[in-house]
Amino acid sequence: MIVAVFRIPSVFVAASLLALPFPELNEPTRRLGQAPTTLTGVVGHWSGAVTSSTGLVVDGAQWDGKTSVASLEQTSRELFGAVDSAFVAGWSSANAFPVAVASNVAHFTSGTLRVRFSMLGGASDQNAGALFGLRPNGEYHYVRYNTKDGNVALWRFVKGARELVAGGEVHKQLPLRSWHELVVTIRDNHVHGSIVGDTTIAIRHTLDAAPMGRVGVWVKRDAMTAFRDFDATPARSVPADRLGQLLLTPPLLDGHNDLLIHYLGADRRSLGNVTQYDSRQRTTGQVDTPRMRAGHLGATIFAVGINDTTNGRNCRVNVAVA
Repeated sequence: MIVAVFRIPSVFVAASLLALPFPELNEPTRRLGQAPTTLTGVVGHWSGAVTSSTGLVVDGAQWDGKTSVASLEQTSRELFGAVDSAFVAGWSSANAFPVAVASNVAHFTSGTLRVRFSMLGGASDQNAGALFGLRPNGEYHYVRYNTKDGNVALWRFVKGARELVAGGEVHKQLPLRSWHELVVTIRDNHVHGSIVGDTTIAIRHTLDAAPMGRVGVWVKRDAMTAFRDFDATPARSVPADRLGQLLLTPPLLDGHNDLLIHYLGADRRSLGNVTQYDSRQRTTGQVDTPRMRAGHLGATIFAVGINDTTNGRNCRVNVAVA
């Protein structure tokens, strides 16, 4: 955030300038007003308690390594609408891993996955991963970091066993009991995973086919890992026309709108209560999330008029908001 002070005759006005970080062409952007992604543990021992923070913790020491067939049948039905015998067989095998699935992301193809993780312990090594392309038969891919190898790697889980797809060449140790962030970007069949703050700890690979399905987080069977702030953001669709593509390249700014007027009750509904004027839906005013997204708007300007009582003139300051 940049704080700017505008000098207007007889008046000093301080304003906060906010601008959306604008992505490069075809880069994903976080959906405005989207609901938080909820993770639900389906294999392993998961709990919601994290020391000095909120999140989701998986503890391999508390899990006997088994998941009942009845539980997996219910999971298969809830995730995909029907029981798949391959899903149950693979996830009940001795090589199945603890996973938590995003319950409100039913179908993910191209986009970006982000999750913060803290490695708390583990008998063989400490690790954390983001899974994607989870299909009804229980197969999926995942990108993980672990301390044993000290790298980011891409794996595949198929028919109850894991297969290494590609391993990162840079090996570094991340400290335990500290928060780190893993980012996995998927573009059709291209996968790139890295650690925020040190992008050399990364993996880049092209799969035979584009993955699609549910998403979530992954750990090894004996790991103790905390997760928080999981986010699945679909890639922005790129318009086929040249004008639409240009709108995605530089940030598009709306020079003036009446958003504050409606927040103050001009539509006779909000009456000064901003929670009653939901800009995440189509509104009676000029600005709302659906139209901002459709028009690829990067930021908008609203004007605040201030009366200068010393000389009777009106003063105005423009403030960029996102």
